[in-house]
Amino acid sequence: MKLTLALALVAIMLTGAACGGDSDGNPTNPSPNTQDPTFQTLTGTVGSFEYASHPLNASRSGNLTVTLTWQGSGDLDLYLTANTCGNIYGDSACPRLAVSDQIVGNSEMISRPVQSGEQFKIWVDNFALVSQAYTITVDIR
Repeated sequence: MKLTLALALVAIMLTGAACGGDSDGNPTNPSPNTQDPTFQTLTGTVGSFEYASHPLNASRSGNLTVTLTWQGSGDLDLYLTANTCGNIYGDSACPRLAVSDQIVGNSEMISRPVQSGEQFKIWVDNFALVSQAYTITVDIR
C-alpha cells in the first residue's frame, strides 16, 4: 500500500514537471499576464522614412525586454533612449541605450536591466517606402 502511494506521488510530481511546472506544480515559464503592469502591448503605425516614440516607465526592477513585430517586407528598427530624448537623428540626437537594427525578418528585440521608476522612450524607425503598422511588447522580469 505504501509503495503504491509513493509511486503515485512520484508520478504526479513527474507529470507536473513535464507539463511546465516544478515539483510543487508551479509553472516554470508562465504566460505573460496582460493585466500585469510589467507586461504591456503597444501598437502603432509609422510613416515611410519616419519614426515614432512611446514612453515607458519601469514599474519594477528587473530585466526589460522590448520586442517589435510587424507584417510585410518593411525594415523597422528599434531603439531605447532616456525619456527626455527629443530626437534620434541630427545634431540634437541623444544617446541610444539599446539598439536592434537587423535588416532581415519581421522582428527586433532589445534587452537591458532596469530599476523601478526609470523612464525611457521606445523608438520605432521605418526604413521602408510605405507606412508600417507594428506591435511592441514590453516585459520586465
